[in-house]
Amino acid sequence: MFVFPLLASAGAGADERRDVLGLWQTEEKDNTVLISEGEDGLPVKGILAQSKGRPEKEGVMLLSDFSSHEDGWIVTLYSPKRDKYFDALIYRTGQELNIVVDVMFFTHRIVWTALR
Repeated sequence: MFVFPLLASAGAGADERRDVLGLWQTEEKDNTVLISEGEDGLPVKGILAQSKGRPEKEGVMLLSDFSSHEDGWIVTLYSPKRDKYFDALIYRTGQELNIVVDVMFFTHRIVWTALR
């Protein structure tokens, strides 16, 4: 009878990590990204919604190819600065979207902040 509350709280944490839909402010605070859902209610794309420094890039797809992962989502991340695509893991903790990108022998971590 004590196991059920532990399982319920573990499930809630997993759901939170996977809830990445919404509007996010990038680390540099000069861009916002909208992660939207498909017909099935799952994340499908992340579009650059607003860019203070490069408004001509607004509408560019930054996140695509969402694939379920036990810790969140595996995605393809587009870097407009480098004009390159990277595989990344994204997951939510509280009001932060954590993005983990492995590039060669290095792991780069990016944190975006929820706007809504």
